[in-house]
Amino acid sequence: MKLIMAFFLQLSSLYGQDTGKISTLVVDSSTKEALIGANVLVKNTDFGGSTDIDGTTSITILPGNYTVVVTYIGYNVKTVNNVKVELGETTNLKVELKQSVIEVDEVNVSVKLNSSTSVSVLKERKNSDKIVDIVSSELISKSGDSNAAEAFRRVTGVSVVGGKFVYVRGLGDRYTNTQVNNSPIPSPEPEKRTVPLNLFSTSIIESISAIKTFTPDMPGTFAGGTVQVKTKAYPDRMILDLKTGMSYNSNFKQENPYQVSFIGENDIWGYDNGHRDLPQEIPKTEMINRFKPIGDMPLKSWFQKLGELGGSFNSDYKLKEKQIIQPLSIGLDLGNKFKAGKNVEYGFFLNSGFKNNVTNRDEQFNRYSSNDSNTLNKFINIINNKSGYNTQSTFGFSTGVKYKDSHEIKLYNLYTHSSKNETFQGVGSNTNIDDGLFIKHYYVEKSIYNTTLTGAHRIKRAESFNSKIDWKINDGHSTLYEPDTKFHNYYKNEITNSYILETSSSKAGNRDFTNGIDKNRNFDINYSLSNNDASKEIKLGVSYQNKNRTFKKRSFYYDHSHTWTKDILEISENDQFGSSFAKSNMY
Repeated sequence: MKLIMAFFLQLSSLYGQDTGKISTLVVDSSTKEALIGANVLVKNTDFGGSTDIDGTTSITILPGNYTVVVTYIGYNVKTVNNVKVELGETTNLKVELKQSVIEVDEVNVSVKLNSSTSVSVLKERKNSDKIVDIVSSELISKSGDSNAAEAFRRVTGVSVVGGKFVYVRGLGDRYTNTQVNNSPIPSPEPEKRTVPLNLFSTSIIESISAIKTFTPDMPGTFAGGTVQVKTKAYPDRMILDLKTGMSYNSNFKQENPYQVSFIGENDIWGYDNGHRDLPQEIPKTEMINRFKPIGDMPLKSWFQKLGELGGSFNSDYKLKEKQIIQPLSIGLDLGNKFKAGKNVEYGFFLNSGFKNNVTNRDEQFNRYSSNDSNTLNKFINIINNKSGYNTQSTFGFSTGVKYKDSHEIKLYNLYTHSSKNETFQGVGSNTNIDDGLFIKHYYVEKSIYNTTLTGAHRIKRAESFNSKIDWKINDGHSTLYEPDTKFHNYYKNEITNSYILETSSSKAGNRDFTNGIDKNRNFDINYSLSNNDASKEIKLGVSYQNKNRTFKKRSFYYDHSHTWTKDILEISENDQFGSSFAKSNMY
């Protein structure tokens, strides 16, 4: 009770007596702007206050001489002595505070711009000395594109032909170069320079770009433009991403299987087990001709030998039904970045993926010719049913090491593989058949292997100049494996309502075997000298490239030993198409 009474007695003595006031205005000494929230304290008392929005505060206190202390974050403390407060009067103070200077050790803040974002792409376009359009992986992921060819549809001035070939400004493959990580890449296409970009899954892509102007540091083969695919080196943080997906197409019913000529044990993954290869019995370097026996072999013996050679081929012309496989995709992304001490950074990124799909659709195929009067004449009119099974596999591994911001080395490894196992069944007419059936069996595998080692070394030459040495070594090859493409056509006999094998000047059942490899090696080294803001730059460099392409195709057809017989040529049941080429019919 004594403490409570003393408290009320103290309040009573303060407010019961006559008092004065201290009114304080606190401003910045340079700008003269009011400082909001400054603390104003009367030293050796419990009285004080904070300035309001106008920078002022008022303190009621007993008359006397006082010392006032004013503080504010970021400003020096100001002490005002001999502040006299008189009875019933207000003492006005104006306090000007000076900003304080805080000295600390040098602080370096380094931030790496994420090159897969749209912001990074805009910066790269702004700083580029070329006319270039770039699409980041951030935008690609939003659009849902599954491969690089689909992603290039987002690029202005670029045409995507056949769902896989990318041309700049509408020009053909002769005028478009393809690069991966700034290095030329080999093509699995025997008659094209350009690379089918549907082989590249978007999961490995950091960005894609189309370069439309030439600069001296680009390959001398530049003509109309260059398409560039940049893959991921390593992430800024730990990534572990396992992806699986399945889709369902209501048009594909299990009771309506698709048709192919052969299903191997590894076909589900897109790899032939060797069944489709050219038979070992076939001479590798000699042409096989009915009337030109090898060596001094008698003609009759040669016919027998031809029959043996024909029988060594697989007789899988007849179509087989395969149950529908619903599309499946699986993928794994694994990567991380590490620190080794204060100055060393390194990391890795691993990506693998597989996906498949089934096709089953009808296509209209027409071909026209024109005469002197510019009249169009249709000479091919076929409705095709196309069915088959496709796969795509991707594996990528990259790693890199960086010392401070001065030295950086990166290694990129890429493998991509695709396969198609398709059958075309068409009805209609061509130049030789007015009403017929046309069957084609097609299998192909395309692969690309590519390894690139790059380095960049930055050297400070002077206060106002920087120099840089960058280099890259690239080794890659692509392969085409297109074995045993088969054609067999039939024309309809209106009298018997049966089909007759079309021999086309004694030729029937054409079989094509195509394979090839495109090898590419190159080495580049550049030296550049620029001022600090990179507005002026001198660049010198040397580039070496070695390219070697070898593609081979061998074609075969069946011929009669004496004459074609009706039991071989005539097909009465639909499920017997292709039975003419059974081994039992060989000589």
